[in-house]
Amino acid sequence: MGMQEKYLVFTGRPNSGKSSLIKALSGLNITTGKHAGTTRKVNKYPLSEGLMLVDLPGLGKMMGVSKKFEEKVNRMIV
Repeated sequence: MGMQEKYLVFTGRPNSGKSSLIKALSGLNITTGKHAGTTRKVNKYPLSEGLMLVDLPGLGKMMGVSKKFEEKVNRMIV
């Protein structure tokens, strides 16, 4: 019987440092930015065998994007 994959999911307000924390923990070259909205989709990063880090776009109002895009992102998360 194989090991079940586990997910460590990072969620929070836009521009709160979720991607930066994942980058620091994993050492991966993950795109980060000074402005909200850099992460625009659910991103999964393997950390070790059986453990996946999941970076979600910020929850709440997204500045500088259309309402349609914001609703699309929220549907992917929920």
